[in-house]
Amino acid sequence: MPGLTTAEERGLSDRHRRMLEEESAISPEAIHARGYWTAETVAELETEVSIAPNQYHAPALVLPIYGVDGKYRYSRVRPDDPLPNTGKYIQPSYTPNVLDVPRTVLEKVLDKNQSLVITEGEKTADSLASLGVPVVTLFGVWNWSCRTDKGTPYEMQLLLPDFEQIPLHGRPVAIVFDGDIRTNRNVQLAAARLAQRLRERGAHIW
Repeated sequence: MPGLTTAEERGLSDRHRRMLEEESAISPEAIHARGYWTAETVAELETEVSIAPNQYHAPALVLPIYGVDGKYRYSRVRPDDPLPNTGKYIQPSYTPNVLDVPRTVLEKVLDKNQSLVITEGEKTADSLASLGVPVVTLFGVWNWSCRTDKGTPYEMQLLLPDFEQIPLHGRPVAIVFDGDIRTNRNVQLAAARLAQRLRERGAHIW
């Protein structure tokens, strides 16, 4: 099945392994669990049915994404040479926002007695998971939300449905975004809005 092969089975280049292990401080166990792999050519990406045409850029690191239920959702692609106006990571067009959970800490994420961290980006999450930290991943500081009743006076910004599967009431939760949260008003606002919604579910923000 897509995304369930290991890095060794699909092939992970030495440069990407160094990126993950040395630059991002991700353990070999966490690398293996996610199944990162290297696509040296577009043809390799084309053989993966879950990778969409808008992601056909190589060479690239491929990052399988797993939901709160532990099941594979889709893969994101990080070209070695980022494309103009697309950001570092490319996901299939028209895919909905989801929460990603490193599979090595899934049980801890679902354990209401464990503190929880919410962060941005798979590599950051896998680095924390390498330390045994229960963590869930957003793919952007605003990507924790969905909107209801768009374009009406009743429009609301709510937590993604994925949060329904995570026990939050009475649970300590930390929001850990990138360092620019100190100076970036947009990131600060996103964190504050997320904290508000989590408190409404009974979480203790710390």
